[in-house]
Amino acid sequence: MVKLFRVIFLIAIVASISACAIGKSIKLAVDCQTDEALQVIDEAAKGGGVTAEMAKLEREAVLRDAGRIDEAEAYRAKRESKPGMTEKEKQDAQESILKTVEDIRKDREKRTGSPKCR
Repeated sequence: MVKLFRVIFLIAIVASISACAIGKSIKLAVDCQTDEALQVIDEAAKGGGVTAEMAKLEREAVLRDAGRIDEAEAYRAKRESKPGMTEKEKQDAQESILKTVEDIRKDREKRTGSPKCR
């Protein structure tokens, strides 16, 4: 029972740290620090599991926000080539990515007056 508690506790800590990393990457994107945001996302993805899946979506959103559309499309194609991914899953992921881009730009506009990086 103690071992199970320790495992659950460690999983919770890793998930919390990874979620913080994802939040940090979005803040960096809002601050127009795209490369730094991508580095944070890459680190978060190393955790595996749900965090890695979230990081994949965040990576594409950050690339799209920065206007790096060719990179975003290439990344999307790679992500969507995963066997067994349904059209619904692809659509849901794309909606999530576009919502994240919208949120980044809204936050940036509130802070700087412009939704896009200069």
